[in-house]
Amino acid sequence: MGKVNKNLNFRILAVFAAVTGLSASAFAADDESMVFGKFRLLKNGYETRLGEGFFGNTAFLRLYRADDQEEFSVKVKEDGEFSVRLAPGDYYLMSIAFKHKGETVEPETNFMFNVSDDYAANYVGTITLEAKFKTGYQGTKGSFDRFIVSNDCESVCETRLAKLGLEGIDTTTSLPEWQQQVAFTR
Repeated sequence: MGKVNKNLNFRILAVFAAVTGLSASAFAADDESMVFGKFRLLKNGYETRLGEGFFGNTAFLRLYRADDQEEFSVKVKEDGEFSVRLAPGDYYLMSIAFKHKGETVEPETNFMFNVSDDYAANYVGTITLEAKFKTGYQGTKGSFDRFIVSNDCESVCETRLAKLGLEGIDTTTSLPEWQQQVAFTR
């Protein structure tokens, strides 16, 4: 009989832990905001299509949250749009990685943006990277000319939120700002 009670107690404890874990994750999700925007890559003056495949140009944003020293990678979709749920706080856009002729290129950036806890969604704008690549006898040489951040929310936010199934929610604009110096420890 003691063995049956131990099994029953163990099962009750397991169910209680599962319910507590689910409710804690549900509360955590309530604290997060949808962060969304778009990435455009211009190579030698021409917009590069993003996508999967052998010759595809996949892109990722690497974010860092200083509050708890956590890093995130956000995948950019084929249309250049990206979205991720993030807890409120300050985030650094550390780099943007993309493919060029099958090799990953990851220029570092120095942007910071804030995810507000007062809004259900935060629009971070359209981030455009202008790069030049030359292929010659000695291989490929590249340079990154500039990053441009533009605010297209008035024309794209409503449609983008509808695609995400978030029509009619409170949205703010949190455009990334270039930081002169960023120092942090890992």
